Amino acid sequence: MSPSAAPETIYGEMLLEVAGLYLGTRQINEFGLRQLKVRADRLCAVDAVAGTEIKGHIALLSGDSDTGRQLLDRALSMAGASAEATLRYMQGLQQRGFSSEVADVFFRNAHAFAGNVTATREARQMLASHGFLDAANDLRTELTKMNAPVPEVSYAPGEHLLAYFDGDGVADSDTAPVVAFARNFLYQQGVLLHRVGISVVPASDGMPSALLYELRVEASMDRAAELEWDLYGELEAQRFPFELNRRILFSVTAHSTES
Repeated sequence: MSPSAAPETIYGEMLLEVAGLYLGTRQINEFGLRQLKVRADRLCAVDAVAGTEIKGHIALLSGDSDTGRQLLDRALSMAGASAEATLRYMQGLQQRGFSSEVADVFFRNAHAFAGNVTATREARQMLASHGFLDAANDLRTELTKMNAPVPEVSYAPGEHLLAYFDGDGVADSDTAPVVAFARNFLYQQGVLLHRVGISVVPASDGMPSALLYELRVEASMDRAAELEWDLYGELEAQRFPFELNRRILFSVTAHSTES
């Protein structure tokens, strides 16, 4: 390995470590986080942008969200916005319960996604999963302009496509707070949200179409059922507009096969 390649390799390895910590596939204690920060400081000495990004994620993982966001914003500004780094920032925020801030990071760095098909697809999926449907559909248009196939946001076969949702009268400013509340409720319960599926419940009997958010969590089926019941109780207590209660539906399902 050449000296010039070493910082990039270390950076890649540390990104994988950070990703594992966000997703819960790796466990680390406070001492381990301090050791990771020492390594990030060393990386900063040879690659300030990469080291600053790693330190930002470590701060988020440590619960210091203000410092984490400052460092991640700094990393993006130091070398110009990067679509991949922006996505990692967004993913870090969503894994730490900052659903309402995910889209803001994208909007501030949207120019970095121009011409990047893979990153645009991933951003579209993420924005839709946080209730930003207008923004997700705008990215669908951008993908079409790039002559790129546009996979549907929903991941389950046989579902009605998101493109068929009749969103008249339902803006991102309506949907995003409701979805953020549901996601943050699960985060506060200490449950890992493994995946979000989105499908459209078609219009019938004079009712408009509705969005169904399937929140797949790392929990038993019994626990998932309890969470869904509690979530709807909390949503009712929040007194979101009645129309939204009919247009945005949630199901909490178990990713684990254990009962």
